[in-house]
Formats: sequence, C-alpha cells, structure tokens
Amino acid sequence: MLILIRKGKKKSIELSNKVNLNSALEGYQYNLGDLEEVSKHNSFKWKRPEHMEPKGEMDLIRVKSLLEREINECKDILFEIKNGEGILYKTTMTVNDLGKIDVYQYVYFLCQHAKRHII
Repeated sequence: MLILIRKGKKKSIELSNKVNLNSALEGYQYNLGDLEEVSKHNSFKWKRPEHMEPKGEMDLIRVKSLLEREINECKDILFEIKNGEGILYKTTMTVNDLGKIDVYQYVYFLCQHAKRHII
C-alpha cells in the first residue's frame, strides 16, 4: 500500500503545479466514515489476492519495527503534502467498494487496515 501512497504523493505534488489548489480544496469532501469500516473485522466481504495473504513468517519484533518505519514514512509523506496537495490525485480502492480515494484517505485507509490486524 505504501508504494501506491508514495506514487500518489508524487503525482499530487506534480498536479499542484498545474491546477488551482485553493479551488480544489473549496469543494473537498472526505469519506472517513466509509474508511473506518476497514478497521472492523468481518465488517465487509472482500477476497484478498493471493500475494496479499499473510504468511505468518515474521516475528513480533520485526513486525513492530516494520510498522514503526511505515508510520514514520507516512508522517514524512503527510508533511510533504501538508498544504492539501494530497486531494489532487486519486487511486481506485476495490476494498469495500470504496472507489476513488485521495492520498490522505489512502494513508487513513492504511492506518485502519493496520488497526484491523492489531486489535
């Protein structure tokens, strides 16, 4: 997921040089309620692709270290698009039929996804 967030950040920054960001921000609406469903176990039906199937090969210390690095990377990404640029680029999210979500929503989705596995 971070690969798509990185790509979205880059595209958002590029788009911010081509469009009026203030105009885009005026009409912005988010769907955080829909994204919160991702954190709840069995809250929707979705068959994950085989390459996303957890293998259970990583020990807890390694998982914790990886999560810390990913959290810090998300913080860095959010800092780089702190002026609202993240709304300019959207990615299709098939999970729970979310449709198009922007970079900020994708970061929130990632957090909710992690929460689902932690709790």
